[in-house]
Amino acid sequence: HPVRINTVHTFVETIVGTNTKACPRLYELFNDAKRLYAANAPSEVTRIRLELEAKLGKEACYALNLGYGKHWAGTNIIPTHDVLKCLLTHGAELPAWADAQLAADTHRIAGTQIAYLMQRAGDGATIEKMTRLGIGRFLGHISDSMCDRVREYEREKSQNHLKNNNNNINNNNNMPCPQMLLYSGHDTSVMPVLVAYRLYNGDWPQYCSSIAWELYADTRSPATTSDLTFSSDFNSKEHEKYVVRVLYNFSPVKLQTESGKMGHSFIPLSEFKQLSKTLAPDEAEFERECAPVTRKGTATRDEKNARIKMDGGKF
Repeated sequence: HPVRINTVHTFVETIVGTNTKACPRLYELFNDAKRLYAANAPSEVTRIRLELEAKLGKEACYALNLGYGKHWAGTNIIPTHDVLKCLLTHGAELPAWADAQLAADTHRIAGTQIAYLMQRAGDGATIEKMTRLGIGRFLGHISDSMCDRVREYEREKSQNHLKNNNNNINNNNNMPCPQMLLYSGHDTSVMPVLVAYRLYNGDWPQYCSSIAWELYADTRSPATTSDLTFSSDFNSKEHEKYVVRVLYNFSPVKLQTESGKMGHSFIPLSEFKQLSKTLAPDEAEFERECAPVTRKGTATRDEKNARIKMDGGKF
């Protein structure tokens, strides 16, 4: 029998990405979003599906997980996008039923579809729910890991009476707490993080996309903080010993914190912790918030509103 090998703690494997199996309420939210999207899908989606059916037949479309009718299976362009994007990324020829225009169209539509599923057209309350239940625990894990690293670093300095340390805490090589943590995931791991940080613009992440969280220590006195050589844009109105920077595909991003809103990519660790706290439920909160709220066969208010809209009514 095959032997399963875990390269990280099982808990970490379950939180890197949106895990609908672990959270019934998240499953409901995704299904609600799928029904709402299908009910109001743009005509372009129907056109592409009908063109593919004409070229391939319904059975071949099923192989692309593309069904028919006004429901999610009949409007889901994401699997078709995945096939074409994979071929183009690896330099392979597109199949006879596809061309560069179809690849571009499916890439754009798939990005807007996943944005709708996770952001519900910018609905702040839904974004918060999806974030907390989908990727929130992982973001909390990142913040906790940084705090653990800082505590270990401070303890080592105290024990060994270290002086004149380098700015970057990663230069200390003898600490039990990891200096670098690596996580592998999928595009569906990257996108929820971007959504949580209000950075997702509907553009599907490219192959090998990455998000990096960097933690820095400044060991100089407050008087010299305004001249941080590693942080020309750091908000130095108040001396902070530790700062955080997040990069998406190696480019710094600005988070929705006080310093981030002022245009700074380096933000105090205290602000990063506070942001993470708002995004991450603890285990008790996660269990409570994951409880299903919709009985099978019962329409939610959003579904009823979608049906009214389809019938020409107004919200």
